[in-house]
Amino acid sequence: MLGYGTHLLSDGLHAIVDGDFAMLAYLAWPLVPAIEYGGPKSFVGHVASLELTPFLALEFLLVGVSLLVWNADGRPGLRRVVQAIRR
Repeated sequence: MLGYGTHLLSDGLHAIVDGDFAMLAYLAWPLVPAIEYGGPKSFVGHVASLELTPFLALEFLLVGVSLLVWNADGRPGLRRVVQAIRR
């Protein structure tokens, strides 16, 4: 339950920081209609349309720090994933 709750919070973090609480309506789906998002419908189109905002830069920084810590810790879990893929 803790993981589920924190995942929901992290998904809504951008809307909470921006004060755009209407964007949190997805949390009440299917009780409320789904949000219609603008912009490209494909993954490549979405990535191509990204703008480097301070929030996105912070997210990249957090990913980088996480990867450095994971590497310094000996990359736990990697061997098991590689073994599962090779089967």
